[in-house]
Amino acid sequence: MKTIHTNRYRRVINLIVAARKRAKLTQEDVGTRLGRSQSHVASIESGGRRLDIVELVDLCAIVKLDPVEVIKEVISTPES
Repeated sequence: MKTIHTNRYRRVINLIVAARKRAKLTQEDVGTRLGRSQSHVASIESGGRRLDIVELVDLCAIVKLDPVEVIKEVISTPES
């Protein structure tokens, strides 16, 4: 079974967390905007839950990241 804790996936999460903090949003703020709980966001950020593409786009909109730029960053990150 393949792990979700690859360098590429961790890079996506790190970008989202950094953007969330720059925007001065808590996990609870993000959860509310997603219509989810704080624990749902915490699970994503800790790597316990893998994002699908729709959640990625929604999270990027909330934290003001361009999802295309996030994907470009992932492409340039070596796999593990």
